[in-house]
Amino acid sequence: MFGLLFLLFNNGIAQPKSVEYEKQDFLLTVLANPNFSLCGFKDVGLNESNTSLDYESTYINTKSQYFHKMMIEAVGRDDYNTRKTVYKKVAASWKVFKEIQYRSECVDVVFDRNDIFAPKIDPVIRHKLSIVPLKLEKF
Repeated sequence: MFGLLFLLFNNGIAQPKSVEYEKQDFLLTVLANPNFSLCGFKDVGLNESNTSLDYESTYINTKSQYFHKMMIEAVGRDDYNTRKTVYKKVAASWKVFKEIQYRSECVDVVFDRNDIFAPKIDPVIRHKLSIVPLKLEKF
């Protein structure tokens, strides 16, 4: 039996690594890669079949030191309200990510609206990508 191929990120450079887990955790992936966009995660191969987001209570009630360290590094503190806020933002991003995961029009580059060579992006998807609160601010 062989492990699934997952992508772990180190300083924005995707590095493949074989691991035993069935799915990668989306919230931890966002915390570990604060400069990635949803399109960036899609571009390195994440999708709904190899990534998941657990219930809010799982993250709020965890005693994991690894999770605690990731929260401190990403947002500057780790308490009940911070975990709820981070989860809400990541859950909103996860919902949009599931919509765009197999679409070819997801791009991180901003094009001039008069550029005839710019890819045609569905205006609804463009709007959703612009309002998704993926960036986590330090508290």
